[in-house]
Amino acid sequence: MPNFHDSERQRRNVLLVMMAVTATAGLFFVSQNLQRGLFWGAVIEAVFVAYSVILMPVVLNAQHLRRWTVAYVVPWSCAMIAILAMPGSSPTVFIWPVLLPLVLHFLLGRGLGLVLSTAGLLAAILIGWQRFGWPHGADEAVLAGNLVLAAVLALLLAHVYERGRELSEQRLHELATTDTLTQLPNRMLLDETFERFSAIARRRGTALSLLIIDLDHFKRINDCYGHAAGDRVLVEFARLLRRRLRGGDFICRHGGEEFLALLPETDAGQAAMLAEALRTATEATLIEFGDASIALSISIGVAELAPDAADLDAMLRVADRRLYRAKSLGRNRVVGLAERSA
Repeated sequence: MPNFHDSERQRRNVLLVMMAVTATAGLFFVSQNLQRGLFWGAVIEAVFVAYSVILMPVVLNAQHLRRWTVAYVVPWSCAMIAILAMPGSSPTVFIWPVLLPLVLHFLLGRGLGLVLSTAGLLAAILIGWQRFGWPHGADEAVLAGNLVLAAVLALLLAHVYERGRELSEQRLHELATTDTLTQLPNRMLLDETFERFSAIARRRGTALSLLIIDLDHFKRINDCYGHAAGDRVLVEFARLLRRRLRGGDFICRHGGEEFLALLPETDAGQAAMLAEALRTATEATLIEFGDASIALSISIGVAELAPDAADLDAMLRVADRRLYRAKSLGRNRVVGLAERSA
């Protein structure tokens, strides 16, 4: 799936680099804070050096990267704000809040990144005002103004960029997972959807069934009426699938004239009844193309998660065997659990 895995890998790499830099630079700042008499500043830096070193191998192989990112970045931001508030800390540490929006938006996304960035910048501004008061003279005013403006600009740019990036990623995902002809999902979404449906089914103890649906004699339609007619048939049949199956069902074009449906909370018997209703509706449908009225029929193989198979590949094999059985029996029929031994 384009961009999702690349984006997660990039976030993981940035987080690891951030940890490595924090661990390395933290040792320098520990010594500097001790020399300046900032004991608690040195303690905070030392804690984050250790935290970074401990967490790096965890993040390297973490399955739920976002959770670990939050577990690291939020305390990191709070520690930075705490150091800003220490009376003896150098005024130059106020440069760091300017980077907050860039880091937080990239690692945490637009929503949480905006909330934490805004909170961090407001905290930094309030701390600066409490520590140094209003700027005295033009030079201080220019310095303070530049820091605030740079931070606000970084916040706005990070938010706008992240919004555009998320929209682009979503659009690329849709293009990659949608069949351009029928506008149904394609095979790429099947694995992801099955994992979600099967996890729910196992957790709740409910059934999950699968249909493989094949348009009978589709090559004959192309040969008799042309490929444009074949495309029209595929589009109209996809619409029929959307109408006849339920809103919670997952329907995709599996390839060529073959379609697939995942039916949550549906056992093989119920799936066979739904498939039979679909077969009957298809048989009663005529596709108008020019002066021709094209009749359709379908063959369907049914499989259920628990009795038939333990995973998607096994379900597909079972349903495919039953589809082949339906075709060998003369097409225009449903073969399901009751006929598995036939």
